[in-house]
Amino acid sequence: MSPSTSVNDKIRKKAQYERFGVKEYWVVDPVHLLVDQFVLEEGKYLLHATFGDGDTLISEPFLCVCIDLGEVFAKL
Repeated sequence: MSPSTSVNDKIRKKAQYERFGVKEYWVVDPVHLLVDQFVLEEGKYLLHATFGDGDTLISEPFLCVCIDLGEVFAKL
């Protein structure tokens, strides 16, 4: 997410992903080193968790996904 794309990332993409049943999506904020994890429940996204630098993001629908955000953010 960047300032120029935040509205698109948080509103338009969210609505499209909900409509097409995408089970989960993440919004990455590289300025504040945060990742918001949204999970689709009953056709609507709910904020499941917010992860920060040093956290490990795990996706319950996709258990093979396990991301060390400390490593990701260290490359910024």
